[in-house]
Amino acid sequence: MIGPATIIIGANTEHQRVKYQQRSMDDFVRNPGYSIATSHGLRPSQGDPVPHVQDTTGLTGTYTFTFEYSCPSCDRRPGAADDPGSGFPELFKAIRQQLGLRLDKTADVALDVIVVDKADKTPTEN
Repeated sequence: MIGPATIIIGANTEHQRVKYQQRSMDDFVRNPGYSIATSHGLRPSQGDPVPHVQDTTGLTGTYTFTFEYSCPSCDRRPGAADDPGSGFPELFKAIRQQLGLRLDKTADVALDVIVVDKADKTPTEN
């Protein structure tokens, strides 16, 4: 049996289709941050920041689902700027309408951060 999978169809085009197979909500929330950044014109693969998404649904099962959304800034095809668009909703609306989930922006989420304040060329023994 093949394990859980996330399949993205339409990379480098405006119409994005994402399929999750046997994934938990914990697995699901790992991916939207990259998609949110990309849909806002950021390039995470080039060091742009990626929003952190936290699961507060309380859902513990595994799910298989597909959702589709429009991401004009994802479209890398020549002449894409002249394309009238896919007609699909943007990412936040697609998640709400197609999955019944809601992404809320908040500044009150605790996040562990590790700060490296010094680095030595030669490591020392512990």
